[in-house]
Amino acid sequence: MPRYYFDLHDCISVRDELGLDLPDLAAVRTEAHRALAELAANHTAEDGSVQICTEVRDREGNCVLSATLLILSKLHTPVMSGP
Repeated sequence: MPRYYFDLHDCISVRDELGLDLPDLAAVRTEAHRALAELAANHTAEDGSVQICTEVRDREGNCVLSATLLILSKLHTPVMSGP
């Protein structure tokens, strides 16, 4: 089974040195989406926004997939009506 390496980028970059054995590019995409969602769920930013990217390399170092997850959130203060 081919091995793929998931490099992550948010405020820092982390190069994957271990990789995962996955059967095909559809599985690579599924794993990339799962990893981004998990990272976003644990991400804390003061303004509520999250942007995390992954670039997936094959064993030869070729980029086979890039994916970005962007979440923009804004808290709204309720408008108080008069008496």
